[in-house]
Amino acid sequence: MILKSIIKKIFVAAFALLVFQQVWAEENSENRTAKVRVLVTPGSEWKGKFPPQFALWIQDSDGNFSRTIFATKRASKKKWIFAPKDGRPESLPVWYHSCENFYVPESKNEMDAVSSATPKGSFDVSRKIQLEEGKKYFVFAEVNKSFDYNEFYPKDAGKNSAEYSGVNGQPSSVYRAEISLENHEAKLELIGTGSLDGKSGLIEDKTETLTTAKNLVEKIVVSLEVSKKTLHSRLP
Repeated sequence: MILKSIIKKIFVAAFALLVFQQVWAEENSENRTAKVRVLVTPGSEWKGKFPPQFALWIQDSDGNFSRTIFATKRASKKKWIFAPKDGRPESLPVWYHSCENFYVPESKNEMDAVSSATPKGSFDVSRKIQLEEGKKYFVFAEVNKSFDYNEFYPKDAGKNSAEYSGVNGQPSSVYRAEISLENHEAKLELIGTGSLDGKSGLIEDKTETLTTAKNLVEKIVVSLEVSKKTLHSRLP
């Protein structure tokens, strides 16, 4: 009986040590689970006959990681009324190219989980993502509204002119904020526009040609909720 008791205690101690080592390794690894939460406050031009298309995503500063946080369903499904088979790449060109060109692809199930119809008012969305300690990330937002013409992108522009945008009107507006596990909150700022024809994923510095498009969103704020280290609570 004494021998069995000793063996049992040794087994329990060894098991506890193994669990502790595994938990310690997980908690002290470079990656941490963080809930990325984004609060979006629509602007005066958000509502209307044609709801805007909108996407949120996060990517690292090295350009080899990209995950969508939210996207309007019409844009994610690429289903448009009277549109080409490939949809309208000019609607959210920066996001589309980000989804296609980065190492972490978005599966159909992932996209279904983070997409919905265009919200009518203020909304917040979140997604749990593995982030690396000591690394900087950028949270992007892209918004666009069809038939949103102005003097720089007029409705009657010829097809061969630099101002021609089809039904797009003004190009997409792109917002960005830098965030990390050490910097938990930031406000996204307008940094440029997407390409007018959707052929490029580059961000163009042409915010001076935007008018009503600048009022599609009033404010976008991102915050991180980082998982806490709770070593002792996970021991047997």
